[in-house]
Amino acid sequence: MYGEKSFGLAGRRTTPGLPVIQTLPEVVRFTGSASTWLEQNAKELKKFAALDVLVGHTRMPTQGAVTKLNAHPFPIGDWFAAHNGMIRNSSELMRKAVYVAKGET
Repeated sequence: MYGEKSFGLAGRRTTPGLPVIQTLPEVVRFTGSASTWLEQNAKELKKFAALDVLVGHTRMPTQGAVTKLNAHPFPIGDWFAAHNGMIRNSSELMRKAVYVAKGET
């Protein structure tokens, strides 16, 4: 039953001649299981299925509350990221990347 606490999708449509990061992202972050979101959002799912670049993640928290803000994938500037487990040196990595965390994960 890993990953049943929150779920997210982040993706972009590519535009010929433009870098992927210059296109607008589509993002959904949901507290609850992926299967629950998928069952309730068929129209939304079709929108994500039509994207060229897509990242999905389910979360079983090791730290931080179960909230939309803590769901993955999460934005880092123009990028989206997801990870499993704890990143022990995340504070140091974020300082080097000049990134301010917006959640507890």
